Amino acid sequence: MILELHVGTFSDGGTFDGAIPHLAGLAALGITAVEVMPIAEFPGGRNWGYDGVFPSAAQSTYGGPDGFRRLVDAAHGHGIAVILDVVYNHLGPEGNHLAEFGPYFTSTYATLWGDALNFDGPDSDQVRDFFISSARYWVEECHVDGLRLDAIHAIVDSSAIPFVQQLTGSIHDDATRAGRTVHVIAESAANDSRVVTPASDHGLGCDAQWADDFHHALHVALTGDQTGYYSDFGRSAPGDLHTALLRPFVYDGNRYSNHRRMHFGSPADGIPARRFVVFDQNHDQIGNRPGGDRLISQAGFEACEGRGRGSARFALCAAALPGRGVRRAPPLPLLHQPHRPRPDRSGARGPGPGVRVRRRRSARPSGREHVPERGPRPHARRRVSRARGCSRGTAACSASAASTGHSGRSNSRRSQSARSTRSTQWTTW
Repeated sequence: MILELHVGTFSDGGTFDGAIPHLAGLAALGITAVEVMPIAEFPGGRNWGYDGVFPSAAQSTYGGPDGFRRLVDAAHGHGIAVILDVVYNHLGPEGNHLAEFGPYFTSTYATLWGDALNFDGPDSDQVRDFFISSARYWVEECHVDGLRLDAIHAIVDSSAIPFVQQLTGSIHDDATRAGRTVHVIAESAANDSRVVTPASDHGLGCDAQWADDFHHALHVALTGDQTGYYSDFGRSAPGDLHTALLRPFVYDGNRYSNHRRMHFGSPADGIPARRFVVFDQNHDQIGNRPGGDRLISQAGFEACEGRGRGSARFALCAAALPGRGVRRAPPLPLLHQPHRPRPDRSGARGPGPGVRVRRRRSARPSGREHVPERGPRPHARRRVSRARGCSRGTAACSASAASTGHSGRSNSRRSQSARSTRSTQWTTW
């Protein structure tokens, strides 16, 4: 059972050391692993972590590398494994100077959140080595037991041996030599079974991947929501939920998606169920909603936490899917507050001259009572206008301790409610 943990809001102190006293309680709940949201150094004091610009540096305001090692060692002392969420599809816009030291970025592709990393162009061997070395650092020096690879569907890579396959193989080889087991879990919105197919069978070789279709089917069944990508699950929501309980992908290449306007996905027949992780909520599904409203606010207490535990029971009873999700459901929204960086010497707010910044679009709805979270993102091959700008998400730092995922990419300060309330989400696989 994996608990997804945001260090900045999990404890009153908002630090690695601040989380340590709570580990005994997590172990008593039956938590067997914590998945720590990204901690690579980012500007400001609090952030979801997806704006990191130094991929091998533990966030200084959380306690730095020594503090993180203390957290990992303490978790191991309670029999809890540690999985670290890492972002290798883009870097944040503020304080990102990596391009000044080599061809780390490519003009051939772009992501929705900034310049794409150069994993398949000239001099990409050294770029790959840089990020693989980062992954190895977290495993070898900080002793984490697994990595969550953020949004690999946004890594455009035409190489014969893709970057994700090379990274996963390197981590597995190191673990074998050290006599350890280290898991690599991918986040992918593509419903591509090759992600968890062994490299020997021409797959990427990841140990597991998140399966979003279960969440979408469950959400529609409980709320009736037909907005955004949920429209794909509204035609036969109970049937879709039954399908998602039995196999990881509702969309497995044999069904047309009205939202995407295409067939997508691939069959996962013959792949062990333990290679898929499901959940009833995560920070993408809550935090990307402008109101930050949780499922309990949309579907009601009885549907989520009432007799039989509602949505949690569905996730835990996914008999064919060992990846299961359950959560505690406070009615507090997953709110965000923008954190402006310090003024530079000229008095202007921002990272200062010479640093490229993509301006963030507002998270506020424009005259609409409800704006759904964004749908899964395909490979982003078009260039993003510098004038328009884009960020990884519409919000920044979680104002509660729940969840993990691939959006909400702007900086934030903790709200007072975050300091006084710890809400958690956990998942097993």
